[in-house]
Amino acid sequence: KAYIGPLLATFFIVQFVLMLNFVWRYIDELTGKGLDVSTIVELFACATASMIPLGLPLAMLFSAIMTMGNLGESFELLAMKAAGMSLMKIFRPLFVLVLMIAVGSYYISNKLVPYANERMYDIIIDVRQQREEMKFPDDVFFTGLPNMVVKVHHQDEQSGKLEDIVIFDFSDD
Repeated sequence: KAYIGPLLATFFIVQFVLMLNFVWRYIDELTGKGLDVSTIVELFACATASMIPLGLPLAMLFSAIMTMGNLGESFELLAMKAAGMSLMKIFRPLFVLVLMIAVGSYYISNKLVPYANERMYDIIIDVRQQREEMKFPDDVFFTGLPNMVVKVHHQDEQSGKLEDIVIFDFSDD
């Protein structure tokens, strides 16, 4: 029982750190595309599922160190050894739990991760092919286009319709 709490805590912390790495890597491709929330949630869910094989061994190691350290610090391991229990008998429940986690991890790595990776990269490719959404500030000269300066009086948020457009083209002198 002392192992499960730290395992869950460290697993979610490690997954969070790995997701920060994913977000940092793909933030440029996700911003400014006008993606809906369901697409972003699906992308993050697939990325999280594909990172389980990376985060689970690290979480298991950290939680085992924390659990055995806590048992040793409170002299519970010493009390169990003094009561005549062998070290193998003390660790047997931990071995059984780790074995069950290993079997579950095998099935996750074999079935879920390939599907999640395929779906995640399909979404990323779709996002890369989607054109960037242009938002023009009202009555300001916009210089975000190469060799052009655009001034828009008003852009409708829902339809994207532009009103009173002035375009300065500097592509040829």
